[in-house]
Amino acid sequence: MLYADHRNTYELALVSATGSIVARVKPTQQWQPSPQLAAGDKIPTFLIPYSSSGSRLYYLDGNILRFVTPGGVGGVIRMLEGGNREYALAVTPDDRRIAVAEFDYSMSPPAFHVWVEDLAGGNRVDLKPKNIGYGWPFGWLDGKLIVVEAEPYDTVSVEGWWRWLRFPRRAHLIDPYSGAEIATLCSWPVASHALCPDAAHNLYINSWDGSRVAQPQVGRGDCLPTGALSPDGFSIAGWDFIPGSQNCESTGSILITDTNGRRQKISASQANPAFPEAYLDATHLIYTTPTGQFEEYDMNIVDLSAGRAQLIDFGGVGIHAFGQLPPLEA
Repeated sequence: MLYADHRNTYELALVSATGSIVARVKPTQQWQPSPQLAAGDKIPTFLIPYSSSGSRLYYLDGNILRFVTPGGVGGVIRMLEGGNREYALAVTPDDRRIAVAEFDYSMSPPAFHVWVEDLAGGNRVDLKPKNIGYGWPFGWLDGKLIVVEAEPYDTVSVEGWWRWLRFPRRAHLIDPYSGAEIATLCSWPVASHALCPDAAHNLYINSWDGSRVAQPQVGRGDCLPTGALSPDGFSIAGWDFIPGSQNCESTGSILITDTNGRRQKISASQANPAFPEAYLDATHLIYTTPTGQFEEYDMNIVDLSAGRAQLIDFGGVGIHAFGQLPPLEA
């Protein structure tokens, strides 16, 4: 699943393991940012306006809930309430229920509500999860709801842009009827795992059951290493840091390591670096490369078993990849 930000609109695409786009939509953003944004301005936070089930990609076109299948068939589910509101959603794998988070900016501070109801509406259960001031539904796991912490506002950068999902946010596994918390992770998960740094900047893989698996260090300990976690929680695709360099300088290549210390490199250069985005599956990694235009990137996919890379017909400003459809099947 691929995403591109076009300010007043955004773009979603489903990609196959061969790099082919099998479905593409270009909906309207939930809110329209002013073209005169200045550094330091506070704006409503970016809430991910889409969700996947076992067979569909759901997304918001303004306040209209729509869907599209990997075959390109789409339709309208219903409308959500308009006004100064922003939503995030998570549909169950069987397409029957939906979790909705609402940030209501008609008041200050914004009112936050989260509930679960039938996909078409009705049978609503309002939740009041503890330890979450604001949050958005991330997905479902074994009938339980995953909610990721959020902030009500973001800050415009000096370039006049804002950076969504800039920092890992804690994820909470909660009961979809009572809102009771079952477990937490340091960040939003890939399948049942999350990639976490400890206080000494050592990486470990955290699971919902609380278990930790140490990940061999990639680069210097002060480089705040991170990367894309594989669906099995075994491998990390991250930056290839130059040993002994200042300011955590990278070679531009991607270095894949696993919990046994094995390494695989996707070669690139400092002039044309590669940035890992997400695993499509255990053997396919999606990554970006700069086009040479300011803030613009191309999307690529590499078959790790064969070592072959393929350019995906999807690029621009603010592009991201989010792995498999569906991303959270247990």
